[in-house]
Amino acid sequence: MANNIVVKDANGVDVTVQSTDNASVQLPAHQIRSSDGANALSVSAAGAAKVDGSAVTQPVSGSVSISGSVTVTGTVAATQSGTWNITNISGTVSLPTGAATAAKQPALGTAGTASSDVITVQGIASMTPLTVSNSGTFAVQAAQSGTWNITNISGTISLPTGASTAAKQPALGTAGTASSDVITVQGITSMTPILTTLSGTNNINTVSTVTTVSTVTSVTQNADVRQSTASNLNAQTVGNVASDAADSGNPIKVGSKAIAALSGTTLVSAADRVDAQGDLDGAIITRNNYALGDVVSGSATTTGTSATQVIAAPGANVFLYISSVQIVNTGSSTSLITLQRDTGGTPATLGYTIAPAGGGSNIVFNPPLKVSSANQNFGFTAATGSTTIYVSAQGFKSKI
Repeated sequence: MANNIVVKDANGVDVTVQSTDNASVQLPAHQIRSSDGANALSVSAAGAAKVDGSAVTQPVSGSVSISGSVTVTGTVAATQSGTWNITNISGTVSLPTGAATAAKQPALGTAGTASSDVITVQGIASMTPLTVSNSGTFAVQAAQSGTWNITNISGTISLPTGASTAAKQPALGTAGTASSDVITVQGITSMTPILTTLSGTNNINTVSTVTTVSTVTSVTQNADVRQSTASNLNAQTVGNVASDAADSGNPIKVGSKAIAALSGTTLVSAADRVDAQGDLDGAIITRNNYALGDVVSGSATTTGTSATQVIAAPGANVFLYISSVQIVNTGSSTSLITLQRDTGGTPATLGYTIAPAGGGSNIVFNPPLKVSSANQNFGFTAATGSTTIYVSAQGFKSKI
């Protein structure tokens, strides 16, 4: 409810002023009017100033000039116009995904001008093609699909290095049919071999390597066949005349190495291959029955009738062969001598001889007398004691 109060103006005259009672306090009422005084600013009961008669907040459009500093709270949407210089940035600035972070960024050129920094352009699958304007000569890489027919060619065509320039090109044949033009085939080192089947008569001058030859009927010229190892060339040599046929042709000779004496040769190692030896007359030197390394001998005496060893056992799986025995009896009693094996165990009889008093017995075994069990000695037993009976024996050893 409005109230009036009386106040004095500058001349001391009483003037009545409209007021508002606010908790028993009279507040002078103020009115804002237009410049012509015709319109007054209206304020709603809620205290809002009415600008268009609706008393609601109205948007501001168009350009608003702001001078001085304005404090903005919250988020302000802004549209850039012109160049913004952003300086004095603190904290972290978030870059878009994939943005370059290198300190050195490429210096780009302008249209028609090369950039000072080189940038490589690389395509991707299903990319939009780059437009290329042809000025001058350039190479186009193309993958051929199907058959290309190139016609209406003018000017000079550059052929690859080594391409044939002859007007006459060879007429090629088909598989199994000879070509009408002759073409020379020449190999190179380490080439894949050409499979060739020979039939009829063939003249072969030089062949470096032959893998397999099934049958050679005849060789009309000299053939030099060489090998690097025995496993690469196994030759089977047969004579030209069968057994019990009339002799003819040239025999294959077997030779030997001539030496003056075996005592002057150098010993070889066991399991080595050796030369056949012949004397200076050309006769081949041989030994009967055994090698000298297998020769064994021994001797023993007795005055009694116990079994006595003459030659020791030769070792596991080895047999003794006795080729000769000599017996001398210097005593006054004739004795039967039993030749035995295994005199230290269970003696077994091999043969007999007589040693007469004041006499003896010399025996040569041909073929040699075999001690029938492996790794057993050779000895004897005198049936009658005599002082003294001497026995010597010689032979060789063998695994059979």
